[in-house]
Amino acid sequence: MSVSAVIVAAGSSKRMDNGVDKLSVIIEGRSLLDWTISRFEAVSDIDEIILVVRAESIESVREEVAGNEEFKKVIAVVAGGDQRQSSTENGVNATAEDTEIVLIHDGARPLVRAEDIDSVIQSTKENGAALLAARCKDTVKEVMDSKIIKTLSRDTLWLAQTPQGFRKTIIVDALKSARDDGYLGTDEASLVERMGVDISIVEGRSNNIKVTYPEDVEHIRSYLKRELMDA
Repeated sequence: MSVSAVIVAAGSSKRMDNGVDKLSVIIEGRSLLDWTISRFEAVSDIDEIILVVRAESIESVREEVAGNEEFKKVIAVVAGGDQRQSSTENGVNATAEDTEIVLIHDGARPLVRAEDIDSVIQSTKENGAALLAARCKDTVKEVMDSKIIKTLSRDTLWLAQTPQGFRKTIIVDALKSARDDGYLGTDEASLVERMGVDISIVEGRSNNIKVTYPEDVEHIRSYLKRELMDA
């Protein structure tokens, strides 16, 4: 099956200090986005990579990709939309006509492991839809008006990550349905769930975090330093 990876990196980084573009932050000599792309380049089953970035960043990202001889699979850099869903849809629409499996990943998750990406691909091929997720280790409380309503069982709680994989026909239909209905989901899986499609869980790692706040960059930096030392 032909596999395309859509890396969504069109966010505003509004929770970073002083308007810093988190995807351009340099860690161990490479941008955060560069690290993320490299993870998908390393997976043999991925045939192509599509980057979705802010319109004003398209040229600089194209230059960054062109300047890295390691990047052989990036075939398109396209503009994102006003919402995450429209950005994802732009990326999916840019995949090859013969694409059968689409992986969707946050550009700000540079610690994902190649073997976990491969596991999501294999589960998607078998089941039609799959996502990487980590077991919930903390006790979770349902709260309303600053008061606890109940304690939720950790046995059934998972923290959704990316990549999330889908047969292309499934994610195309889910994105169209959401757009037609004016529905905004919290991730791509939530769009597919509302279509009644079962999604399989692939257990991932707790350090596959998404950079959102300035302190997250330091966590990423420490993990990557350790990874390079162990290489």
